[in-house]
Amino acid sequence: MVRVMIKKKAHTAGFSLVEVIVVLALVVALCGLQLFPAAFSRQKLAEVLFWRNFRQNWTSLVIETRVRHDAGLVQFLGDSLYFCSASNAQKKQALAVPKTLHLTGGKLDENLYQNGGTQPQRITFYSDLDHQNYAVIFQLGYGGQYRIEKTAR
Repeated sequence: MVRVMIKKKAHTAGFSLVEVIVVLALVVALCGLQLFPAAFSRQKLAEVLFWRNFRQNWTSLVIETRVRHDAGLVQFLGDSLYFCSASNAQKKQALAVPKTLHLTGGKLDENLYQNGGTQPQRITFYSDLDHQNYAVIFQLGYGGQYRIEKTAR
């Protein structure tokens, strides 16, 4: 008796090459969205950090002028702000202004007097992101107070 060997074709389950490529492309696209935040989000975060650092540097300067009974100065320049006291004029704290904020009005400096008072004035920035004006209003009186008003342009 002769046995005939019949090869049975084994059925293998799996994905085709096209299906694998499509799935990999979708995974890469989703990872790209997660890893790289949108430019708007980065710029908005830069503005939020700018205002937070402004408050921190201003408060630090107010405390330093009170403790040393010394005058202080904040210079508003186009691309940065400088915080310094009269006794430490060489030691300026620089704060970079984000590229989306533009100085549009007001004087270019704010004085803190030895008694802790400030000169009243308004310095305005314009934001390209939300098309708002941010007015930094320094209030007259003791304590070096200011407020920020946000208005639509």
